[in-house]
Amino acid sequence: MIKLLDLLNEIADSPYTLSAPSETKRGKFDFYVDYRFTTDNKREYYVRFTSNWKGRDKQPGQKYNWATELTFFPTQLRLVGQPLNVGDENFGKILATVSRALNEFVKKYKPEYVYWKGIKDEKETNPETTKRQRIYNTLLGRDAQKIQGYKATIGDKLSSLEYEGEVPIPSAKEFEYPEQPSNYDAERAKGLASRFNLSR
Repeated sequence: MIKLLDLLNEIADSPYTLSAPSETKRGKFDFYVDYRFTTDNKREYYVRFTSNWKGRDKQPGQKYNWATELTFFPTQLRLVGQPLNVGDENFGKILATVSRALNEFVKKYKPEYVYWKGIKDEKETNPETTKRQRIYNTLLGRDAQKIQGYKATIGDKLSSLEYEGEVPIPSAKEFEYPEQPSNYDAERAKGLASRFNLSR
């Protein structure tokens, strides 16, 4: 049985040492940043921030144009694509490291919107694993709420940080804007829908 107190004690441990960020561009509006660290068991992990342009066809009420997903995995899992037995790891210390990576990423890159998922597999049948994922998501969210200039939204399955000021953020050079940031026009969309309905 996983106890919240035990997990809080794990989180209290100091984080592992993070590598300098490594940037990879897959296109003008698609890139990711990796931070790496090695656990006490000599297992390498990476924390990845994958950013994509979401300004095309923006929905009403959506302020951000760039969305960044936070994920973290053992490097070996990415290389071999097979499940690994990592039950011997100090997951609290790992999560503390992920939290530090989130803080460093936000401070350095000034993202508009960062999100992470608390439950990777909605078909998860192990109640203890699901409980651990939910608790970890809550604890990571607790640290995220301390980041200044961002609004934290915490949930069991999805949590996020959104920049509270205006976008684009002047100092966020990596998050480049195209000449036409958004193709969504509410009035135009409403007009097109009306013409479509009349033509039926």
